Amino acid sequence: MTLDKLRSLAKGLLINTFMYDFAKSQYVRLKIKADKRMFKKKYPKATYINYTQQEIQRQRKQGYYSQYGQDYFLWSEYLWGESLGEFIDIGANKPIVNSNSLFLEQKGWKGIAIDPLQHFEPLWLEHRKTPFVCGAVANSVREEAFIEILPDKGWEHALSGFKTHVRDEDMRIYQYKEYIVSVRPLGYYLGQAHPVDLIMIDVEGAEIQVLEGIDFSLFSPRYLLVENDSTLGGCESIRDYLNALGYECVARLAATDDFFIKI
Repeated sequence: MTLDKLRSLAKGLLINTFMYDFAKSQYVRLKIKADKRMFKKKYPKATYINYTQQEIQRQRKQGYYSQYGQDYFLWSEYLWGESLGEFIDIGANKPIVNSNSLFLEQKGWKGIAIDPLQHFEPLWLEHRKTPFVCGAVANSVREEAFIEILPDKGWEHALSGFKTHVRDEDMRIYQYKEYIVSVRPLGYYLGQAHPVDLIMIDVEGAEIQVLEGIDFSLFSPRYLLVENDSTLGGCESIRDYLNALGYECVARLAATDDFFIKI
């Protein structure tokens, strides 16, 4: 039985039991080990980052917000000595909890946040300086079915995404609502070309479609942080696509995100 099938089976059986948190922690431990082994086999010179929960709690006390330490990694390893920059946060979700961009905003960076979940818009207006655009980003102009996972414990909304990418098991386990969202390439939301330092993409499996919808002749970021967790070790199609555009994968964080630098 593969690790993903084991996760799916255990999640369905244990989701509402006292064993769920323990089983999840054991699964994550096994997943990280297997993911690191597969990634480092292909990219031996790249960095693999997996902050412990204790380390992430220390980061939170220092003013960081990301779920897996993404903002701490970006700032401490690459951005702290640079002049103020501009970011784009695609799939931005909540304005504070687990935000990858709030720390940068507080350091003086400017940017734009894009997410199709409408009820987050007033929260962004209340808590953030960064403009929030309610919309979905992909590689063409179209309308597409979207699944919004309804929160129970407060985090489940992060599983929301295009219906074609949401896991069947999540639709069986969680309450959700389905509706149609307008999808546009990134340039539709940004208008004319302007410098971008960092693009962050977290759209629950549709990352390659988002990348295909970016005109890199108009928006050519120095850095890209892309969620890439659909397969253990990460999906090579994302890396191949960006490599052809002149980006190198130099780090992977917690079996979830790939970090790219423009070569």
